[in-house]
Amino acid sequence: MYRYYANEICRNNEMSRTEFEILLFAYDYDYINRKSLDTYVPCSRTTLKLSLLSLVNDEKLKIIRERSHYKSRLYSLTRKSKMIINKFYKQLNNN
Repeated sequence: MYRYYANEICRNNEMSRTEFEILLFAYDYDYINRKSLDTYVPCSRTTLKLSLLSLVNDEKLKIIRERSHYKSRLYSLTRKSKMIINKFYKQLNNN
């Protein structure tokens, strides 16, 4: 059921599975950085960097603290992305 609903959320919100996994990980924390994502999200560094950039451009993540390079930036979920993850958890709980 997890995969089905995850793929459905990705399709409806036009995001990749990697981007969805980033949002799912970030939902439990106040802020995240790329270093914390390296161990959780199974993808290459380039894919992770491009996914973070895409999420920031789509206003699903916001940059809290800007630093040089992607490793030391701090990101936080926006209201839009919290609603996406809440919808995902509601679908899982209903079945």
